[in-house]
Amino acid sequence: MLSLPRSTVTRAIKDLESHLGAALIQRTTRQFSLTEAGMLYLERVRQIVLEIQEAETDVSKDTTSPEGIVHVNTTPSIASHLLVHALSDFHDQFPKVKVRISTTDRLVDAVGGGFDCVIRTGEPEDSTSIVARKLGEFRWILCGSPQYLEKFGSPLTQEDLSEHCFVGYSGSGPHQLSSQRLSRSWLILDETEGYIAAGLNGFGLIYAADFLLSDHLKKGRLCPLHLEGYTTETSLYLIHGRSNFLPPALRVFRDWVKESPLST
Repeated sequence: MLSLPRSTVTRAIKDLESHLGAALIQRTTRQFSLTEAGMLYLERVRQIVLEIQEAETDVSKDTTSPEGIVHVNTTPSIASHLLVHALSDFHDQFPKVKVRISTTDRLVDAVGGGFDCVIRTGEPEDSTSIVARKLGEFRWILCGSPQYLEKFGSPLTQEDLSEHCFVGYSGSGPHQLSSQRLSRSWLILDETEGYIAAGLNGFGLIYAADFLLSDHLKKGRLCPLHLEGYTTETSLYLIHGRSNFLPPALRVFRDWVKESPLST
């Protein structure tokens, strides 16, 4: 692959192992594999190469055809239901920009977390160190599966909810706050897809964003419960650190997201 003699590559690896004082590759007569030290070293130097590439992109003056990597953090549900579906349009417009998506339902530091930007629901905390762009709004809906409601009945008032089981959620967001307000949660999850799956299986009532529930509601797998205080709206934001200069890849991604189908 390097268009070099194997002996040259072998010597370079042995010199590197001698310099590090550690074996990087386990060799046999038929194959070789990385040692634990080799895997650790490879992962670290890959990150260094990426950082060098990003540094070169940051100082590039070529803004007509931006290059580089934009590292986005969001929730698994936003990534799979909203962001990934729209990314083909971004790639068509900016083919030289790579998008790296990390997902977690936990809140992350938009400035010190190692990400270029974060996409999250809910009002961001007021801070002089971040910039928050509103992308749209979603409704949060309280609902239950037909089998659950047939077995336990549909709550008609907020007082009725004390007699019902609510699927617990230990992550962040409105459904976590509702889990605190409603008791009798025998099942607690920290991931949204599993949380919704628990509601679909009749383990209790759930509270989630409409873009996650729309297909289930249309097909009757979940039934909405229109109780006061439990059909609320929340906003979707793109958040990044405040800076006088944004890397070209982040700038074009931020502007694209604001006008993309992700914005509602």
